[in-house]
Amino acid sequence: MKIEDYSLSSIQSDTWDRLVEDAGVKSPFCRHAWLSLIAASFPDWRVGLLLAEQSGEILGGLPYVDSRAFFRQQSHCLPWGTPAGVILAPGAGGEVAGLLIERWAGRFRGARLPWRLAITFPDRYPPG
Repeated sequence: MKIEDYSLSSIQSDTWDRLVEDAGVKSPFCRHAWLSLIAASFPDWRVGLLLAEQSGEILGGLPYVDSRAFFRQQSHCLPWGTPAGVILAPGAGGEVAGLLIERWAGRFRGARLPWRLAITFPDRYPPG
């Protein structure tokens, strides 16, 4: 399995939205169109997608936005304040979610500025 970091513009909207639909995520705030609106409204922010892929199949994704605020950088797993965070294809397990979160948080090792990370977990992902 490989975890790749993509800019939002490099992922086809139907590819991302298919994962969101297959995962049963009802929130419109996880859709490619909404993420594109954020990217267009805040051009200084980086809206990205981490994708877990195996044999050409997308097993999961983590949408996020990176921004700077004063003397720190921050990364928020999208959508803000609503449970979604990691989006898993049917049959993908906690290992995929763990690898996506590890890669997301691991991007900040060795950073010059302090980082603030924010993620919300839905009830369907048990603790641990």
